[in-house]
Amino acid sequence: CEILGISCICCATDLSKECLAIAKKNASLHGAKVEFFLGDWWEALDESQYPFDIVFSNPPYIGTSETESLTENIEFEPKLALYGETPTDQGLSCLKEILSRVDGKLFPSTGFIFIEHGSLQQQKVQEIIKKNSLKFLGQYYDLSGLPRVIKIGVLSK
Repeated sequence: CEILGISCICCATDLSKECLAIAKKNASLHGAKVEFFLGDWWEALDESQYPFDIVFSNPPYIGTSETESLTENIEFEPKLALYGETPTDQGLSCLKEILSRVDGKLFPSTGFIFIEHGSLQQQKVQEIIKKNSLKFLGQYYDLSGLPRVIKIGVLSK
């Protein structure tokens, strides 16, 4: 942000102390100024930190039904990072939790959230967006051309 002359405050949350320790180390190595909070999604933050301009989220989104189709690349990943605290068949519980509680967390007309999801979850995520009266703003694809990140805004009231 400083290089671009932009004032910003970066916050990061995680449920795992170990993951936060690694994130802090990485931020330090790269000179990133980030405030770290231990806790579950929005719960980890104080209300005084809202609203946000931008939220980036890479929640666990792998469903238990996908376990057999995963590559060995994930064998070193913590299960909490892959499946979340409460594994589900479709892997959508964390996405639902985050998106169901966006109200008041983003600036109403200009704030948005980028959230990573599984490549086969695009339609389900759009249903969750609609159910929570949020606004679909765009879909981004990974290098294989698969849908991977969705941009969401808050509907004007």
